[in-house]
Amino acid sequence: MKKSFVVLAIVVLWGAAGLAEAGVVHDFSFSYSGPGVSGSGDILAMDNGDGTFLALSGTGYSPDAGILTLDPPGNSPYRNGNGDDLIYDNILFSPGNPSLDDNGIVFLGTTLPVSPFNVGAFNIWGNGADNYSYFAGWSNYFTLTSFTLTDKGPLVPEPATIVSGAIGALTVLGYTLARRRKMAAV
Repeated sequence: MKKSFVVLAIVVLWGAAGLAEAGVVHDFSFSYSGPGVSGSGDILAMDNGDGTFLALSGTGYSPDAGILTLDPPGNSPYRNGNGDDLIYDNILFSPGNPSLDDNGIVFLGTTLPVSPFNVGAFNIWGNGADNYSYFAGWSNYFTLTSFTLTDKGPLVPEPATIVSGAIGALTVLGYTLARRRKMAAV
């Protein structure tokens, strides 16, 4: 009986630990630079529990694009007047190289020109290890010289971690009390 209780407690804790990260929002910092462009800021992204994160929102600043706002998930594709699409899925990989997939992320910039060939937005995506592309219309398409994404960690303690800790503490407490009762009965 005791062994089955301890085994059950271990299984429950192990299962809870595996789910601890999913759904937790992390704070990421990003920076990029390339021919005539640069920028940096923060992205809030939800942990998908499989090594990927879904970028939910983000802000930053770029000398060439002004105030940056991450286009939220679900709006892809972002189409310019020429019919070109900025395709993105807002998936981040951390740790990972590349830290963006081949769809990447889209930022809106307050000072980017809006024309038939530019939508006031730009797309950054990963091509492979240390290789990222920037697209803001066909007149502004090139490989970035750098792109970094750093996970600064969860915004708040995860509820799953608190629950796991409580289950573990209650399990140890229950086991200890049951053992004391048995010793007292002897």
